[in-house]
Amino acid sequence: MLDVKVELTNLRVYDTAIEKITKGPNGMVARHITRIGRDVEKFAKRNVGKDTRTLLRSIILEKGYTASGEFEITVSGNTPYATVHHTGSRPHPITMTLTSSKGKVFRKTVQHPGTSPNPYLTMALAAALAVKR
Repeated sequence: MLDVKVELTNLRVYDTAIEKITKGPNGMVARHITRIGRDVEKFAKRNVGKDTRTLLRSIILEKGYTASGEFEITVSGNTPYATVHHTGSRPHPITMTLTSSKGKVFRKTVQHPGTSPNPYLTMALAAALAVKR
């Protein structure tokens, strides 16, 4: 009969090394994810509408950790209208109210035709994942 005995000792050393590779901010996984994130940021800035360039300048990459300690990156457009630019909007009324120095109120309502979606972040992610690494 053949007996095989395997003893697992010093696993803490290996666990620490694996954790550095997979969860550390300078580990291989974090560096790879960060490269993808930088590409997403670059492609998003290329695809976003540029009327005032405010949304373009607000697109940033942020690094952090999830609640469970996993390394994560976020690429986002940080303006109040970033979501509407990305997903589009339905036609809707816009009301402007002005008050004169004498207290007279002027109100004008117009019907906005809505906006077409420009999924600049979704397209940027697809483009970044298509890049050969």
